[in-house]
Amino acid sequence: LPHGIGGPFFWGYVGFSGGMHLFTEYLEIRQLRKNREVEMPSEVKALGVEPKTFLESQQYQKDKRCFGMLCSWVNFAFSNLSMVLVTPALWKIATKTCGEENECRSTLLWMVLSGWVDKP
Repeated sequence: LPHGIGGPFFWGYVGFSGGMHLFTEYLEIRQLRKNREVEMPSEVKALGVEPKTFLESQQYQKDKRCFGMLCSWVNFAFSNLSMVLVTPALWKIATKTCGEENECRSTLLWMVLSGWVDKP
């Protein structure tokens, strides 16, 4: 990996965050299957919801869920790439600008640069 990244804590974080993301996406897929159902459950019928309203709601929820899953994968990829490539590069820029011996200033500059990079 670039910039000497690695170690047990790094790989532990990567494994844990990847596992959590996959589990979350699994739950989203399960819910997406429910959103694709066109038969109204008896619990919803008991509330007096019209079939047309139910189908419109199901379609909206399906579209919303698919878009949310796509956004989730993009955010996951961006955060991992940022962690591996951008954050260490910003630290190198900060230490070159402020000097390696001046850790407080380097840290403050790194935090400011990181804040600018994280903005969408």
